[in-house]
Amino acid sequence: ERSLKIDRTRVEEGLAPASLLRRRPDIAVAEAQLYAANAKIGVQTAGLFPDVSLTGIVELLTGNLSKLILTDSIQAVEQGQVSFPILDFGRSKTLVGQAKASADESYLTCQRTVLVAMNDTETALSQVATARRARDTEAAIVENAASALQYLVEFPWRARNRDVLPELVGQLPRISTTIDVEVDTA
Repeated sequence: ERSLKIDRTRVEEGLAPASLLRRRPDIAVAEAQLYAANAKIGVQTAGLFPDVSLTGIVELLTGNLSKLILTDSIQAVEQGQVSFPILDFGRSKTLVGQAKASADESYLTCQRTVLVAMNDTETALSQVATARRARDTEAAIVENAASALQYLVEFPWRARNRDVLPELVGQLPRISTTIDVEVDTA
């Protein structure tokens, strides 16, 4: 049997939306694509300049170990090459322009992703705040009901000597202001 463990992130009081946005994988992907598109601009721009390459080879020409350290037994060959795009008819500049357009598209995609994520985050934080207010209101209702029950239990003589209902109705406005509801006493 396998068990699936789910990591549930606790939303703390006063948590900034920016810290929640940093955790989102869709934003990380959009940022990575933007970085890659910007890097491609550099690669395509490098194609406008000459390409220089150097190659070197060192060979040992002796089969005898005693002659290995002699200068006649070592041969070195060096080679250099320079290539320059002379007749590309604007191809390199077009590739740079395409890379810049791709980077602009990636920027707009990243921006859209961040805006959607911000909307999702703000909505979720608003729902959390609403749920907390509802929980606090329900806790106040339970507390007020408990204090009313305690009032009736601790003072049973009031129930025998007079009518308790007018007293409870008199306390309802205090309770109703705590839970933000209107009470009709008629």
